[in-house]
Amino acid sequence: MGLSVKNLRLNYGKKEIFHDLSFDVKEGEIIALFGPSGVGKTSLLKMIAGIQPVDKQMLSFSDTFTQKDTVLVFQDFWLFPHMNVVENIAFGLKSRKFSTKEIKQKTAKIMEVFDLKGLERHFPDQLSGGQKQRVALARALVLEPKLLLLDEPFANLDDSLTRSMRAYLQKLQETYRFSIILVTHDREEAFHLADRIIILLDGTIQQIGRPQEIYFYPENRKVAEAIGETNF
Repeated sequence: MGLSVKNLRLNYGKKEIFHDLSFDVKEGEIIALFGPSGVGKTSLLKMIAGIQPVDKQMLSFSDTFTQKDTVLVFQDFWLFPHMNVVENIAFGLKSRKFSTKEIKQKTAKIMEVFDLKGLERHFPDQLSGGQKQRVALARALVLEPKLLLLDEPFANLDDSLTRSMRAYLQKLQETYRFSIILVTHDREEAFHLADRIIILLDGTIQQIGRPQEIYFYPENRKVAEAIGETNF
C-alpha cells in the first residue's frame, strides 16, 4: 500500500466541507476523485501534498511512498512568468539542491520525453495551452514522484487537446509507474483514466470502485445522478 487516508475531515470555521474520508492508493494506481465544485477536492490534494495542515495520523505513507515524493500540479499550471521553459522545469531540482550537472541531465531528458525540444528559451506567455500543460507536468515528473496529484489538469484545454493529453499522461504513467490522484468533475475523464473512482458528494465518500462497478452498480441514487445515469 502506498498512501492510506483515514477519517480525514475538513472544516472552514463552522462549515463542514467533508468528514470521515477513508481510502487507499496503491503503487502504480490511478485514482479519480470525482465530484462537483465545492466539495473540497482541491483541499484534499493540498492536505496530501503537505501544503494544507492536517492531523498527521489521518495520512500514512508506506512502502516507497513519502510526502516528499508527492508532487501537486494545479489546474492553472502556476508556471513562473519570468522564467523560460528550462528554468521552470529545473526549479524544483534547484530547490532540492541537485548539482548543476544533474539538473542539466535531468532537464534535458524530461524535455525530450515531453516533446519540448526547441522551446527551451520560450517564456510561458509564448506557449500554447498544451505546451504549458506539458511544461507543468515535466516540472513535476522531473522530480521523479511516487505520487502525482493532478487538480483538473485538462479543464482549460479544448476537447481535441484534452484527448491527446489524456493519452499522453497514460503513456507516461505506464512507463514510469507512478501513482496518480486525479481531481475531476468530468465523468468521461474519470471513466477513461482511472483504475478506481472515488465519488465524493455531500461531504463524504459515497462509493469507491472500478469504473464498471460505479456505472453498472451505483451505490445509491446520488451516485447514479452524479455520473449522469437517468434510467433509475
